Amino acid sequence: MTPKGPCEEWKVALSAYLDGEGPTACVVEHLRECESCRRWVADVEWDERLVRETLSVDGQPKFVDDVMAEVRRIAAAEPLPGPAAWLPRRFRWAEMAALAAVAALLIAIVAPLFMGVRANAAKTLCLNNARLVAYATRVYANDHWDHMPSGDRWDRSLRPYVHSELVFYCPAPNGMLYGFPAELSGESLQAMVYPSATLTLFDQGPRPGDFAPRHHGVGSVAFLDGHVTALPSLPDLPGISRPAGPASSAAHGRSAGPPE
Repeated sequence: MTPKGPCEEWKVALSAYLDGEGPTACVVEHLRECESCRRWVADVEWDERLVRETLSVDGQPKFVDDVMAEVRRIAAAEPLPGPAAWLPRRFRWAEMAALAAVAALLIAIVAPLFMGVRANAAKTLCLNNARLVAYATRVYANDHWDHMPSGDRWDRSLRPYVHSELVFYCPAPNGMLYGFPAELSGESLQAMVYPSATLTLFDQGPRPGDFAPRHHGVGSVAFLDGHVTALPSLPDLPGISRPAGPASSAAHGRSAGPPE
């Protein structure tokens, strides 16, 4: 029977390949030979396509049709007789009030739509940031004798492994520096027997170590094997414990906000 997921040892490399990061030749060669990994990559690309279609304005045909129907109805309405300058003041004020009501109605319809699109875009970008940082953490460990970065300066340690330091921050309007579990500081990968159940990164709140579900009740969480997900709270998983304190900038006297 064909496995439902990708090969365990190729998960991090496949995630980087989907994000356009890291070497691609070896991944492409592996995809030619492994059907399970090939199916998994196809499923992920299909999910990303659905997200793009959801965020596209073209994905709201009914809303556009309703607005255009209202415009045609107003244009087809019987015009008032005579030049506008000859109309009594009460008619001009009534017309302006009607136009203001229509404008207010359109704003009330459109504003939540664009706010929702913006929030969904921030959530998607936040998950992508978490995936990039999780991959950078594994690459750092490979370059440093299988040891994790030091907790009090984890973001500075990983800076050479990412294209921009902005990936260390949640892109939401109230986003902050991601949290890094203190018990992983300088820890050896050999001690982490459950990579898929080892928390390496999470959406952090104003207080160090607090989880912040700022994306409509969920927050981004990354694991040592490279997979990321959005959860309403930090999970209690076998083999690990809840973060005792973050190795974040706020815990060491630095601003938790994104760089200028």
